[in-house]
Amino acid sequence: GEGSGGVGHERKDAPGSTLVCHSSPKYFMKPVLLLLLTLLLKLLTVGPPAVRITFSPLTKAAYLAAAKATLVTKPTTTFLLKKMRGRLVIPTAKGPKIFQDKAIGTDDIEQAEYVYQGYLPQFGYHVVEAHLWERTQWILLDKQGRHLEFYEAPLFSPDLKSFVIASPGIEYAVYPNEIQLFRFENGRWRQVWKLEPSVEPMSWEPDEIRWLSNLTLLLEKKMWTGKNPGTTFTYAKLTIQ
Repeated sequence: GEGSGGVGHERKDAPGSTLVCHSSPKYFMKPVLLLLLTLLLKLLTVGPPAVRITFSPLTKAAYLAAAKATLVTKPTTTFLLKKMRGRLVIPTAKGPKIFQDKAIGTDDIEQAEYVYQGYLPQFGYHVVEAHLWERTQWILLDKQGRHLEFYEAPLFSPDLKSFVIASPGIEYAVYPNEIQLFRFENGRWRQVWKLEPSVEPMSWEPDEIRWLSNLTLLLEKKMWTGKNPGTTFTYAKLTIQ
């Protein structure tokens, strides 16, 4: 038929018009470029690789012996602000962040009492403790208006470059059941590791965690398995890699 002798396999659909069916390199370049762009964006958003933490079981005797060497380190704290008439105002680049007490001492689910725990000049964060209905939260707020919220107070490593949060969430299910590790990188706190022990079915919850060194922690776990759930404990040393 007409046009069948050429490599491009042209087909004439109407007088004066030709439909070219052969492929052009530019049609293949677009999806390849899109794929490369997607991979590049993933690399930019992922950031540094998350750390690994290994668990080494301990006997109760070994745990109690090691616990004598644990360290409690607190960053320098200044008190720049004061709550006035139940109102705490923290200035940020995005405008003031306002914490307003309400319905204190009642059973109102909206009740809230905010306690200013100071400013950490080494990190540029304000610390606010919030007593809410059936729970307490800790809020870290930086000068840019970025904030982090936790259900327990941060426990800082001896070098103050990391902190850990251990939140038991089986016996009191209002809280999440998790352990989180944060590191101070590029002017802000970033989560680098998180563990969420199973709640359904119940496994264990962190009962107490302490720093032994900048790269090791001691953990006491309350067990919710076996014949007497919630009454037995196991112990471990956590090594950050």
